[in-house]
Amino acid sequence: LKETLRTDVLGEGVHNFLDRFYLSRIAIRLMIGHHLMLMDPPKPGHVGMIMTDCSPREVIEDAVANATQLCLEQYQACPPVNITGDLHCVFPYIPGHINHMIFELAKNSMRAVVETHGLEGKNLPPVNIMIAEGNEDVSFRVSDMGGGIARSAWPKLFTYLFTTGTAPSLQPETPYESTFAAPMSGFGYGLNLARCYARFFGGDLQVV
Repeated sequence: LKETLRTDVLGEGVHNFLDRFYLSRIAIRLMIGHHLMLMDPPKPGHVGMIMTDCSPREVIEDAVANATQLCLEQYQACPPVNITGDLHCVFPYIPGHINHMIFELAKNSMRAVVETHGLEGKNLPPVNIMIAEGNEDVSFRVSDMGGGIARSAWPKLFTYLFTTGTAPSLQPETPYESTFAAPMSGFGYGLNLARCYARFFGGDLQVV
C-alpha cells in the first residue's frame, strides 16, 4: 500500500476505515475462538478464551521472551527487561490480547535502545515494564532510554504505514525461495494494532 500510494501518511478516512476493519477482525476472531473453546472440554481456569485469573506478569514474561528472541536475531544484542509493580495481581482477561500489546511495545523499546546505544550489547540500559493495579483497571507502563521520538513524528505516530524504523524488503532473493524473516519494525502497523487491542475492551494506549 505504501509503495502504491508513494506516501507514509494516509488520509483520515482511510485511517478510520482501517481502525474499524481491525477492530472488527479482532471481534470476529474472538467470537470464533471463544465459541470453539466453549465446545471443547473445559480448560482449567478458563471460560472459553477468557482466563479467569489472568496473571499479567506471566503474560508479559512470555511476550518479553519472544521480543528478546526477535531482537537477538536482528541485532545480536538485546537490553535486559525489568518487570516491576503489582506482580501478583490477577484479573479476568484474554491473555493473547495482553501478549500482543506488550510484545509490540517491548520490541519497539528494545530496537530503540540497541540503535541508540550501539550494537555491541554491552551495558545496554534496561527496558522497564511496570504493572499498576487500580480499583477499576490495570495499567502497564513501558519505558526505555532509547532516545525518544522526534517532535516532528508525533502528529503521525498513530498513523497507519508511518514508522520510525526502516521498512523491510518483501522481495525474495530468488523467485523460487523466500528468505523473509519477521522484522523488528518497519511496516507501520504495530502501534496502531496494539491500540486497537487496548481499546477493544474499553482501554487505551498512549505515548507520553
